[in-house]
Amino acid sequence: MEAGQMDARWAHFYQKSYRERLDLIADFSGLNSDQVALLKTTNAKTFGHLIENYLTDYALPEGIVTNMKVNNRQYLVPMVTEEPSVIAAASNGGKLLSGDMGIKASVKQRLLSGQIILKDISDERQLREFISDRQQALIGIANNSHPRI
Repeated sequence: MEAGQMDARWAHFYQKSYRERLDLIADFSGLNSDQVALLKTTNAKTFGHLIENYLTDYALPEGIVTNMKVNNRQYLVPMVTEEPSVIAAASNGGKLLSGDMGIKASVKQRLLSGQIILKDISDERQLREFISDRQQALIGIANNSHPRI
């Protein structure tokens, strides 16, 4: 397969049935029949309607990290882990760092970028002109849409 070319197996993956998705994943990953059976036993039919490309679910305990103070604001941080000491250690670390403002955080520069994909363009030259003529306005709209990000 050439660089930049999509593997046809994954085209419209979200439209495939659960069984088709599972077969593709098993084949691609080299899963044995026991591993496939485990994925099927942890599949809750109702979750297939909650997210795209649903495969399986798993149960891990969720706890709350306490004492997390960032920029003088107290937070509770949900954490999912099977390791018993992680939440305790994070809570203790938060407590140790909670004096004054707590952890000080700032954004030095925005590093988030986005991409827009345009399909079925009939006149590429006209589109380029449209974007070029409105570039600053479009960037302003994007920057102001979520100023905290």
